[in-house]
Amino acid sequence: MKTTKQTHSLPFGLMGFYHADPNFTDLSIIEIQTFEDQNDTDAKKELSEALTQEKQRFQSIRWTGYIKPSKTNDYLFYTSDDEHAALKIDDHIVLNGSEKKERISLEQGKLYKIVLEYKPKEEQNLNVLDTFKVFWETDRDQKVIIPKENLVFPTSVERSKEDRIIPKQDMKGYSSDDLPDSDDDGIPDDWEINGYTVIKRRLVKWDEEKHAGKYTKFVSDPMMSIQQVILIQIVKKH
Repeated sequence: MKTTKQTHSLPFGLMGFYHADPNFTDLSIIEIQTFEDQNDTDAKKELSEALTQEKQRFQSIRWTGYIKPSKTNDYLFYTSDDEHAALKIDDHIVLNGSEKKERISLEQGKLYKIVLEYKPKEEQNLNVLDTFKVFWETDRDQKVIIPKENLVFPTSVERSKEDRIIPKQDMKGYSSDDLPDSDDDGIPDDWEINGYTVIKRRLVKWDEEKHAGKYTKFVSDPMMSIQQVILIQIVKKH
């Protein structure tokens, strides 16, 4: 199993991509995601006012990043809705709906790429930002939500050119390459060229009618990866 190296420290969490279509193409929200219990009603209220109704109906969600186990052990993974989720560790699918669930051996302190895809049976609203959870268990420990300290943001890791934040295919092998990200920083070219903003620590595509005069518009060079330290500072301020 391949491992990789963490190059610098960023906030704990995965990079979450929330889509308003079932094929990971109509992107609504990008966020730094942990799965610990929370219920940020203020954030959801502001997001509901800043997004169109169509952009609040999520049909496919993907999280990418790395996990860094605190213990060497065999791990079993679960989600809030296993039947409609698929989870891959490095190149090994450990959860695939109701068809597959198997343990995987992970070593303490090593980094493993994680890709989690969720295609709910019914459209999800903004509540899914708080309600969807990811768990792990070992033969010695009971099932718990994966602690945020064990989740590593993808841009803080030294990656190969093939190891992209936004995959070109979903886990079933279908193309999901309708969101070009030339500099591989997790922000699609279209957003970088035409603008995005930050609402309650989440990135959304710029909407002139809804956002002008209320939020700050950001643009960046899609051929030059935005310094993630700067991005995190922007997110923290909003």
